[in-house]
Amino acid sequence: MKKSKAYQPDLIESLRDASEAEGYLNATLEEDDPELFLVALRNVAETQEGVAQLAEKSKLNRESLYKDHGRGHRNPLM
Repeated sequence: MKKSKAYQPDLIESLRDASEAEGYLNATLEEDDPELFLVALRNVAETQEGVAQLAEKSKLNRESLYKDHGRGHRNPLM
């Protein structure tokens, strides 16, 4: 049996492209699962050198990315 390959490095590399990241986030929004969206947002943040950089580039407040989106859920951004 062939060993499986870790997908995370390839995913992060593909999300460096803005249109790929946008499509990825939109696809997770369609699932209507806030926790899934937060994981996707964390993955995109990783490509942008962290949440602080993502907040700056998106003109969002860093604290709101941590607090507002994680309300009622285990926040995977932390």
